[in-house]
Amino acid sequence: MIEPSPSPIVPRGRRAIDLSAVDDVLSRLAERGWHTSAQVAVSVDDSVSDTVIGTVRCGSVPATRTTRFRWSCATKLLTVVALGILRDEGRIRFDDSLCAHVNSLDEGVFGRIRLSHLLTHTAGIAGDPVGDTPAGVDRVEMLDAIRAAGLEWEPGSTASYTPQTGWCLLSWVVESAAATPFDVFLAERIFAPLGLEHSTVRWDGRSPAGASEAALYDMSARPPAVLLDDRSDPEWSAGVSGSGPAFELVRVMDVLRGAREARLVSGETLREIRSAHRRGLVDVSNGMSLDWGLGIVRDRRLFSPRCSSEAFGHLGDGGSVITFGDARLNLAVAIVFDGAARPMAALARQAGVVTAVMRAVANH
Repeated sequence: MIEPSPSPIVPRGRRAIDLSAVDDVLSRLAERGWHTSAQVAVSVDDSVSDTVIGTVRCGSVPATRTTRFRWSCATKLLTVVALGILRDEGRIRFDDSLCAHVNSLDEGVFGRIRLSHLLTHTAGIAGDPVGDTPAGVDRVEMLDAIRAAGLEWEPGSTASYTPQTGWCLLSWVVESAAATPFDVFLAERIFAPLGLEHSTVRWDGRSPAGASEAALYDMSARPPAVLLDDRSDPEWSAGVSGSGPAFELVRVMDVLRGAREARLVSGETLREIRSAHRRGLVDVSNGMSLDWGLGIVRDRRLFSPRCSSEAFGHLGDGGSVITFGDARLNLAVAIVFDGAARPMAALARQAGVVTAVMRAVANH
């Protein structure tokens, strides 16, 4: 039996949500071999409760509430917040041409791409050229790969989820508009104001001091195989390389839902981000038809039927990250596992844990 952590901590002094039933579900699923550790954080009415179970590093290190878990594709939420801040400051517009900020690309080809196309995975760039480049390549080589790929579709006409290329380009947009390195902008304008002391977008030695780390395992392999590990992969990416504890990831969702204690972006810009910018397009990469806001899935079917129509969020590799917010319910949730699962197992795990979380919220 995997023992749950001590009672949840409420950072801002309000009554904690009872997550003991969530602990039970997490532990039962761990015994099935779907993960060895997990964290859950729930923010309701600006009060955060969180819990953790299990061990990391193949049982050698107990997981704690500050253990860093991989955020994988949910890392993209940081770029969304960064662009929201810059939009409020008048430095970007979501309908700007990509080439207005990344002027080393051919205007005749890539000038038709708007920032909103990148944010909704409808830019039309062929494949995921940045994701396909070898580790250690520099920006010049990444740009060469993007130019070589070119456009496969007219921007806005077709949806194709690309984990890295669009978000690499958006990170360069942030750097151009802010005149600051992307990771420095995140550290100064997002992490510091929110008090995110254990989170990072770095996979190298500049990670937060003293933070224990959970590798991400393919739990369908026997024995489980490492998919992502801070200790072995020195690269970083605006699209996938974030990591941190769940109680800090949920603060990023607090920003996007407009929580009072996480006001980094104006209400007007948040409404623009959370509006449906893509409807009815079937994603050619995964066959799914989901509504998208700007950088977020705006479709409660992906999260919980107990959410309102205002729900939005993002998932990570093999269901290893589930994070969503609901402005109408004043709710944000972040769930992270150290195990990626096959699609059906990931859906079953998500349904079990999210159902337990939403019941705990309803009973609060």
